[in-house]
Amino acid sequence: MSDPHKPEIPQPAQPQQRKEPLPWCCPKPALEDPECPDKLKAILNSPSYVPATRDVTFLQGDDARGLRLQMDYLNLTVCLKPMAYSIPLSYLAVHGLWSQVQPG
Repeated sequence: MSDPHKPEIPQPAQPQQRKEPLPWCCPKPALEDPECPDKLKAILNSPSYVPATRDVTFLQGDDARGLRLQMDYLNLTVCLKPMAYSIPLSYLAVHGLWSQVQPG
């Protein structure tokens, strides 16, 4: 039973399949905005438009230090998981044994 005074909460949107593309998925047609294709090319070719995962300067900076540590820990976890090591990963990460147990 639903309360008629309580608003119904909709289900979350399907993240992979959409009925309509999101506005940023396709640029405006040139008929609607004649300058759009040139502006879009300028944005995509700009050095400031680099995805964070490919921006080496950003990834090596101080602001991404925590992220690099998380990625190192994830790398360690993923590499050691199939080997079924019984050494706790936190011990390996803290005591610097990663270089001794890397495969091949």
